[in-house]
Amino acid sequence: MTMMQSQFVLLCVLLLTARVTAQGLSCQSDELKSFPYCNPNLPVPERVSDLLGRMTLAEKISQLNNEAPEIGRLGIPKYNWWSESLHGVLGKCASEGQCPTSFPSPINMGASFNKAMIKNIAQAISSEGRAMHHNNVEGGFDGFSVGLDFWAPNINIFRDPRWGRGFETPGEDPYLSGQYAVNYVQGMQEGNDHRYLKTVATCKHFAAYSLESWNGTDRYHFDAIVSDKDLVQTYTPAFRACVMEGKVRSIMCSYNSVNGVPACANPFLMQTLLRDSWGFDGYVVSDCDAVSDIFNSHHFTPSWATTVQSSVKAGCDMCCGDSYKHLQEAVDNGLLSEFDIDQSIRRSLNLRFEVGLFDSPSLVPYSQIPLDVLSSDAHKRLALHAARESIVLLKNENNILPLRKENLKKITVVGPHSQATNILCSNYYRELPNVISPFDALKNRLGDSVEINLVTGCDVACTNDTQFDSAVKSAQDADIVLAFMGIDMSVESEGLDRVSIDLPGLQNDLLKAVFSANQNLIVILINGGPVSVEWAKDHAPGIIEAFYPGEQGADAIVDILFGDYNPSARLPVTVYPSDYVNQISLFDMSMSSSPGRTYRFYTGTPLWEFGFGLSYTTFTMIWRSVHGLRGTPPRRTVHAIQAKEMVNYRVNVMNTGTLPGAISVLAYIVSNETSGDSPRKQLVGFEKVFLQPAEQRDVFFDFALTDINAVNEKGQRILREGRYTVMIGDLVAEYAVMDTLMIDEPIKMEQS
Repeated sequence: MTMMQSQFVLLCVLLLTARVTAQGLSCQSDELKSFPYCNPNLPVPERVSDLLGRMTLAEKISQLNNEAPEIGRLGIPKYNWWSESLHGVLGKCASEGQCPTSFPSPINMGASFNKAMIKNIAQAISSEGRAMHHNNVEGGFDGFSVGLDFWAPNINIFRDPRWGRGFETPGEDPYLSGQYAVNYVQGMQEGNDHRYLKTVATCKHFAAYSLESWNGTDRYHFDAIVSDKDLVQTYTPAFRACVMEGKVRSIMCSYNSVNGVPACANPFLMQTLLRDSWGFDGYVVSDCDAVSDIFNSHHFTPSWATTVQSSVKAGCDMCCGDSYKHLQEAVDNGLLSEFDIDQSIRRSLNLRFEVGLFDSPSLVPYSQIPLDVLSSDAHKRLALHAARESIVLLKNENNILPLRKENLKKITVVGPHSQATNILCSNYYRELPNVISPFDALKNRLGDSVEINLVTGCDVACTNDTQFDSAVKSAQDADIVLAFMGIDMSVESEGLDRVSIDLPGLQNDLLKAVFSANQNLIVILINGGPVSVEWAKDHAPGIIEAFYPGEQGADAIVDILFGDYNPSARLPVTVYPSDYVNQISLFDMSMSSSPGRTYRFYTGTPLWEFGFGLSYTTFTMIWRSVHGLRGTPPRRTVHAIQAKEMVNYRVNVMNTGTLPGAISVLAYIVSNETSGDSPRKQLVGFEKVFLQPAEQRDVFFDFALTDINAVNEKGQRILREGRYTVMIGDLVAEYAVMDTLMIDEPIKMEQS
């Protein structure tokens, strides 16, 4: 068939589709309901095969772009596969008072170390997404309602504090990111009806994506040079967990190249790892215009036809963008066959059936979720709870916190984020009618009983000090000074990496100025990526890290300040000294390049380490044997023949303070004989428990040695012989419990 003939056939199909669409056909119409693909009692693969057999090649191609047009003669409605749900559904309000809930950002969710809460948030998001979809509420893109395929979560490793999208992830640790992915995906996809998926989640961006635009190179051109060891040990474990444990049904390939091959044309990533090794059976979608970047930015292919050939053959089933309009040309030139097209569209059509888009709404219980789930009291309470659980207390010298209302007559509030609203929700939102600022939250809490004086001082850029004198004057006779400092999307965002990890401009000078007038200074940080606040750490008696805490974040901050909630979060990232950015290039993907990346490899002294977080109460931990006796377990000797056996630990945790509180109990493996390119320690488990004063509870950790993320230079998962310390708890607070494992010979583990 010539190109002209192909275009004529496509025109005829579109004209026929336009004529039949006016009739409003669907699988419930008399004209179609007898077709096998419209029979809800048949298996999905059989239904998909029947539908494919009725579609022309042009119709199939039209469905492989994210904006899929309707095919009226077959009852296929138009559909935009692109919906977002990073920390809430991206979409308009359905009506006044009915808006998508904006939960805390993923970096906050990582800081909570609370798997159950992450799943609860995802369940709430998927409920809101279903309600918006079935009521045709406009999503993030004009003209399209919210769909049922959501392109979240972002589970790339936050390997460098400068990365502008790091706050979209749960942090820097592969295990934490993997557990976040599993619980988020399950909350989005699973519901109380096992016949249908509730929605479809998408783990992104596969793989080794963690650069926006730095030193003259942007994400569309960046080639991530990654060793086999780092790829297996750091950059892919979260995706492996997302697929193998979370059972995610969609994966997004990323803009960057990996070792010279664009991710969306990379058969090793999408076929060898994703499908052959991990058993992924969903569809892969490109990041938006990433297929065109194969040709335009990476210059990997000589033509559009070879570009779409390389992408489809590698395993990218759907294109966000319009590059797959060249698929017909690739077929005409013999570069692709109709079988190749069928394979890709089959993977995506499966999902349209699995969410029930071809079935009567009466059969799909999720279609009955009402719009009043949006901004519901239950979801607002969950957003507040999540914000509280995600705020980290970094410093509390002389117990300056919590504040006591009865001891306060005047509070001075300074800082560029004192009146912050939308930035509390970071990005990926459309309307935020429910957000108030920290200053307003303080006023609501304290009323007229305490004088609250606001002198912002400067904006985030903080390029002048004209308001500093006013801030100093107000601080002089205040009982406490609250400084809301940090960064925003003008400093870190999609498309924008940081150059410095310090507070911008003169923000530090503002802190110094008010501190000179009043040393009762509490610094509250609002930011995504970690900020190096060396001066504040040395001088301010109180420091709180709030990250981007969502629509209820201001109230949560005030709850922490006044002790209405006891802080329980821990840092999901390392906070480095400011000079760190001068020691290693953002282009360097090696985890072990000096001085090392993340807590697993960093050899310097951080301001605060991964997993750090204070509480207003105290805890103790001790071993408890399987027979209920207390004490230290004996050293264990483990041989290769026992490699798949579970190692079980039971730890007793007690709240020894006077306030109720939660604690995240973290379990690490520490290698006592590591080489320079092996992790110093690595997280292997975590559990969060809430305890009343004097209450105690046993926490169990079960893991197999084969779960330890040990990798050799060839990318093979092998646990070397030697001594390994299991550390459960917080060594800094001196209540960690430890055990030693002896590995007598190398243990070869399941690969990939």
